[in-house]
Amino acid sequence: MNLSGEQVTLTNEQVQCGVKNDLWDPPNGNLARLTQKGRDLKFSDDIRVTDPEVNTPYTQVNGAFPVQVSDVLKVRDQSGAKIAEVKLGVVIGHECFSKPLPVMGIYKGKFATDAPVVFSFKGSDKEWSLDKLMH
Repeated sequence: MNLSGEQVTLTNEQVQCGVKNDLWDPPNGNLARLTQKGRDLKFSDDIRVTDPEVNTPYTQVNGAFPVQVSDVLKVRDQSGAKIAEVKLGVVIGHECFSKPLPVMGIYKGKFATDAPVVFSFKGSDKEWSLDKLMH
């Protein structure tokens, strides 16, 4: 799936593993600066280690990724489409990321770790295909 500017969360262990593997520099204040190795994995922004509004480290990804839906929270009909609220993870092919990185949804105009990701599907009857990531 092509993702552009999506925020993903990291564990503290993944942050430390990224430092050990030169994906980003050691945290300085609330940031860990990306290295080229990190950018090669399609991370596109420095790691936010601490943020008063988000209680876990996070960063941004851009590019085509395998994704994994871990939970479907709600599906509803809307104007000939299906809207699905899901918990979504981005698969990163690196030893530091053995599990998919959770994608943050949007709540009241801001990225939030507990907000679902919202997809639109188009089609009819039993034939539905992904239309877009809506948030």
